[in-house]
Amino acid sequence: MIKSGIVHGIPNFTVGRWDDLQATPATGDKKAQLTTEAFRDTPWELGCFRHDQDNTLHFAYQMSHKWDEITAVSPHLHLVPLADPAGADENAIFKGQYTWWAIDDGPIPANASWTALSTATLVVPAGGVYKHRLLELGDISGPANPGRSSMLLMYIYRHGTDGADTYDTNKDHGTAAANLGLLSADLHYMSRSMGGTTEYG
Repeated sequence: MIKSGIVHGIPNFTVGRWDDLQATPATGDKKAQLTTEAFRDTPWELGCFRHDQDNTLHFAYQMSHKWDEITAVSPHLHLVPLADPAGADENAIFKGQYTWWAIDDGPIPANASWTALSTATLVVPAGGVYKHRLLELGDISGPANPGRSSMLLMYIYRHGTDGADTYDTNKDHGTAAANLGLLSADLHYMSRSMGGTTEYG
């Protein structure tokens, strides 16, 4: 529901509106790291998930002062399939976990206290190669005691070694198994204001 209001005599068109929060992920090392290669025959490079490994991403989203803390946030990945399935649809499987961490909220929780993400599946149909695709990772409710600079820590991986990950068509250039490119990642959130009235409040 879109909220409305008047702030200092001016209609407030930001309350109850969606916005993007972007973060550049750190990747795993060794086999967990994405394979960086040129896109098709261009000089532009991107990180690629392989179908024969579990490649990982690590995010630290610092929430905007505009965020309405009682609303859920929606993380997602922007992906591009780099190989075309020959027939039936093929699936790329993503899993992960997350935790919230507010300022002065104590140590980052141990792994047992993190929350598992629901499995997310990118369906790649025949003819889907080189198309910009969006993979939603599920809505995440805010923490019990949110602050304007709360952080959402996320660990996400393509479970290429999972039997349910059937997107195993090799691409026709570079590293054959590196068949799914990561364009970017962001977090949708609902705003409640233009921003905070104090620097950390």
